[in-house]
Amino acid sequence: MRTLPVVNHLLNIAYRDKQDDDLTPLRVQKLLYFLHGWYSAITGVALLSEPFIKGKYGPKLLSLDSDLAQYGGVPVAEYIPEWNPGSERFEPLFVDIKAVPQFTDVLEKVWQEYSRYTTEQLSTMSHAPTSPWARTPREGEAIPHAWIVEEFARLGATNRRRLAPA
Repeated sequence: MRTLPVVNHLLNIAYRDKQDDDLTPLRVQKLLYFLHGWYSAITGVALLSEPFIKGKYGPKLLSLDSDLAQYGGVPVAEYIPEWNPGSERFEPLFVDIKAVPQFTDVLEKVWQEYSRYTTEQLSTMSHAPTSPWARTPREGEAIPHAWIVEEFARLGATNRRRLAPA
């Protein structure tokens, strides 16, 4: 799936919940990484077609760096437009939730869980010593998607064991 429709859905939830005062490009990258990881582990299908790479501040998408560059370190204040061949103009596009039925459920759960953390806390989580980011040797190198899926599948199994009745 293309990145910007997913980002616009994420922004929509933040705007809806009025939690956009700290929605900087770095925070968007972090939240998108967790969304991609969980969606991929739950469904067995990669959410995004673009690979995450090892960036200095964690996993990131190069195209999103470019799309959000105008914001620098300030919150993203509007949806991100892209060319819509149907209307022949630039406009924000969103995920077709009828075509991707589990997307909304996973997005809502990820938002509920991860939006409460600061950007620094999200960074700590994505930088864990055994994380796909930490295991990727060089900055700028693609993080293997299989490693991301394994990481989130492991987190899911750990949570299930922790929450299982004794």
